[in-house]
Amino acid sequence: MKNGSLLKKFTILLAFILLAGALYLFINQGESYSVKKPTPKIKAITVSEIAAITGQESVNKTEERYDIKGTDLGSIFDMKGKLYFVFGDTFGAGSMLPPGTGSTSYWRSNVVGYSTDMDPSDGVKLDGFLEDVNGKAKEIIPSNKIQGNHLTSIPTYGVALENNMYLFYMAVDSWGDPGVWNTSFSGVYKSSDEGKTWEPVEDLQWDGGSNFIQVAIVKPDQNKEVLGDDIYFYGVKAGRYSSIQLMKVNKDKIEDMNSYLYFTGTDSDGKPQWTSQEKEAKDILKTTAGELSVVWNSELQRWIMTYINGTTTNIDIVEAENPWGPWTDPMVMVAQSDYPGLYGSYMHPAFIKNEGKTIYFSMSRWGTYNSYIMKADLELE
Repeated sequence: MKNGSLLKKFTILLAFILLAGALYLFINQGESYSVKKPTPKIKAITVSEIAAITGQESVNKTEERYDIKGTDLGSIFDMKGKLYFVFGDTFGAGSMLPPGTGSTSYWRSNVVGYSTDMDPSDGVKLDGFLEDVNGKAKEIIPSNKIQGNHLTSIPTYGVALENNMYLFYMAVDSWGDPGVWNTSFSGVYKSSDEGKTWEPVEDLQWDGGSNFIQVAIVKPDQNKEVLGDDIYFYGVKAGRYSSIQLMKVNKDKIEDMNSYLYFTGTDSDGKPQWTSQEKEAKDILKTTAGELSVVWNSELQRWIMTYINGTTTNIDIVEAENPWGPWTDPMVMVAQSDYPGLYGSYMHPAFIKNEGKTIYFSMSRWGTYNSYIMKADLELE
């Protein structure tokens, strides 16, 4: 009798455990999807330097032609058959480089070059820069040039939609230790005449603590089937020490702050969920990232993201089957030990070659304070 009672209790307890387990799996299907990482297609990467884009040593002779001895970054966007290279703090002829080592001349917070050269295998020949009345590369987004008060305006990415160009930028108040800086906000400037004149997009700003101070932009035409008419923005905070989040907006509503939606995870079917409240946004990749770039590699059928890892100071690369992830474990694409002073890696779909197995990208070096075209050859599983 006693044994029968114990058996009955054990059977009830076992049934309860099984039911609880099934209920847990049902409730957490979305969570399981979000944390299961795909198997990487990239097995190994070989990186080489092709040629400088800027500086007097480059084929573009920018010191002589555009009063640019040194500049950095070089994110890339396209419009009407041209690629536009967007650079950060820029210094004129005779300046001591890198910045902070001596006197500089003609400081501009940003400049933009353009090119019709779609073959980066021997470097990129620029057709020109957006110029001032003196024929020098002009500053697009102004800044106060005052320490602690909008010291400089650094573009993080650009995008062109029909006849309009948009430059997303961060208002940097001060530079700190390597990989650390303070910003008061991020905002947007717009041109409707192919870069001749620019004006701010009023009311389109994210505050200084936002996870979208720096963004990488993906246009719908990279993968229309997945993105539809939405532009995707991958964002990090100021500096190089934050996780990555995702927001999107319909291409026709890019100037409407209230139309931006923020990724909050996936449902039980793996479908992305969105909110209009930025504070509810969830990380798509927990890391320490800055200066990021994302492209759809149609040959590999993978989303490819690169960023500088603030902890290791290497440039990492990750892959995903969906634009929101989940992402593979990071792999080092460019090692700081191989290219001391590296930062800023920017890709563009036009620079994916060799059936998706070669990616050309721009990268900066602090010591020379200029930007370079680099080549990454991918060995696939």
